[in-house]
Amino acid sequence: MKKLMWWAAWCTYEEDFKDQLNALGVLSEEAAKDLVKFPPQKWCRTYFDTVCKSQMVDNNFTESFNSWILAPRGKPILKMLEEIRVKIMNRLRKKEKEAETWNIHYKHSPKCMELFIAYSKIANFCKLEFNGDLGFEVSEGEDRHIVNIVEKKCSCRSWQLTGIPCPHAIKALRYKNIEPRDEISWWYTKEAYLKTYGAKLLPMRGEQFWQVLPEQAMDPPDLVKTVGRPNKCGSQAHNARSCKASEEGNISSLKRKRGMTEEVEQNEEVFDVNSSVPQLTQEGIESDISATRQRQYEPFGPTRELESDHVLRPRIIFEELTRLKMRQNQQTRSANRVITFRGDHRRVSEPTNLPYSPTKVTWKGKESMTSNQLERAREKKVGKLKTKIANGRSQI
Repeated sequence: MKKLMWWAAWCTYEEDFKDQLNALGVLSEEAAKDLVKFPPQKWCRTYFDTVCKSQMVDNNFTESFNSWILAPRGKPILKMLEEIRVKIMNRLRKKEKEAETWNIHYKHSPKCMELFIAYSKIANFCKLEFNGDLGFEVSEGEDRHIVNIVEKKCSCRSWQLTGIPCPHAIKALRYKNIEPRDEISWWYTKEAYLKTYGAKLLPMRGEQFWQVLPEQAMDPPDLVKTVGRPNKCGSQAHNARSCKASEEGNISSLKRKRGMTEEVEQNEEVFDVNSSVPQLTQEGIESDISATRQRQYEPFGPTRELESDHVLRPRIIFEELTRLKMRQNQQTRSANRVITFRGDHRRVSEPTNLPYSPTKVTWKGKESMTSNQLERAREKKVGKLKTKIANGRSQI
């Protein structure tokens, strides 16, 4: 089920996304409904824009950064920022040095070439039809995609999303005797990486050499009235213990407390430890030892099994090891479904006619709405009012 969830997130066109939702719904219809409860525009490649050339759909970047600054994060703010600055300065140097060692025969990054080689293997299983002008129909499995090599786009949207030619584009480029490697986006080149890490952080002197101007000094925060019962005197400058008005009351309360403690001490009886405690026999000692051994080896009772440690974070399934490998080992079949272009100028589209709809939110047995749904409903009402007002002004 987890694998199908990741496959749904990796889909690049809507027909494939619906197929993965249907496959997930066969295993668990409730899981499919819970999955689409979150807007697919936030986690599925099908509805991403094509401005940024990336294929990431997870949040590993922020998690890795948090683990990277784990040691400085617990220190005071100045020391924390200083250690993070030094770590970033060293990282820029190491990344630039690493990019300089890339293979001179390939001008693109190693990760980019790994994905390109996998796409090239998938292109061998595709079937191509050419109209003689600019239109290519490339079939992969049961789907038939449209490729335009002039505009560098494919109806599967993978070429637009990543900047790396998809298997359908590679098939079309080979037909036109164009090297597919030359069509990879500039952002994956060695030159782009060196420019990214070319800017350096300048070294700084120690904290004792810093010059802090008076206008840049940090002032303490303003006093804020806290929540709670007010003091008896009604003043905010001191507490009840230091208040002169309530000093007599404090003294009387202390006297009452001291009187109670003295009475308790007078009423306590003195026991002779040596005479009051019964002496343990050898049989009693042996019985106590056996009872403690039983409690030690059976803490949860004889019928209860030991609980295993809970896995806090499951491992992420990698696309290269699952979905791409499956596409490389597929068999040639007739393509019956045509995939067309959709979306706006940024290649963004909205989910339509999904096989499952999210489960309705209820409160005390009645239907309710989330805050996001209320915000969207409010925006729709405001938009309708604006159009009415604009129409009324135009008629005047």
